[in-house]
Amino acid sequence: MKTAVLYKSRYGYTRLYAEWLAQELGADLLNAATTKPEALDPYDVLALGGGVYAGKIAGVELFAKNAKRLRGKKLALFVVGLRDPELEETQDATRQSLRRQLPGELLPQVRSFCLPGGLDEKRLSFGHRMMMGMLKKSLQKKPEEEQTAIDKAILAGQANYLNRAALAGIVQYCKT
Repeated sequence: MKTAVLYKSRYGYTRLYAEWLAQELGADLLNAATTKPEALDPYDVLALGGGVYAGKIAGVELFAKNAKRLRGKKLALFVVGLRDPELEETQDATRQSLRRQLPGELLPQVRSFCLPGGLDEKRLSFGHRMMMGMLKKSLQKKPEEEQTAIDKAILAGQANYLNRAALAGIVQYCKT
């Protein structure tokens, strides 16, 4: 099976996961932002990675706009964010985003995976810094004993939860 790993990365966390995944799978690595639809045709398996920004998964539009072209292919989507990927609410939020962003006929074909991301406030765009500022204000109202490790990292403005071992499920799915 010919496999490609695609990614759309704004701050580098998703790109690093994509590089690791491509190595694990012996797959081609493609930037979703510059990949033409016809470039997807030779592949049997496509794994697409994107970060979460304001409830939307970056890069998903490549799958959404090419649903007919993707029929019969094995599709994986890995979503990188600051939410704890083990929490059911994180997985629910991912499923809800996919329902909003993908055509209904493509949904059953896509298997999604949530991965822990990172944050470096100094590298954020102006808009993302503004959104992060609003989030920080709401987190500051939370009693300290109720703040999660991720809450504290957001308040500190820096975190790196990348974990290459978190790719194991995606690797297994793509290989079977």
